[in-house]
Amino acid sequence: MNMTQTELLKDRAILKEIERYKWLESEKAGHDIGFEKASRDWMNRYSREWMKYHRQPRGLTIATILEKARQLNHFQFNLLFKK
Repeated sequence: MNMTQTELLKDRAILKEIERYKWLESEKAGHDIGFEKASRDWMNRYSREWMKYHRQPRGLTIATILEKARQLNHFQFNLLFKK
């Protein structure tokens, strides 16, 4: 998934990560680094890996749904017609 930084900043989960990053980096620096710097740094350092982990398909995919349907149909066929 390729999203612009503006689109990413509309995601509440990403904003939460940036706020967390801002707090940690501000603590290290001894002063508030500001949201703009924090968001720019977070995007450059962590956004790709964060997106890979948090936006990857989980659970059922079309392929797994079709495979499960095929298995179920085969099982039902055997129940109905095999003696």
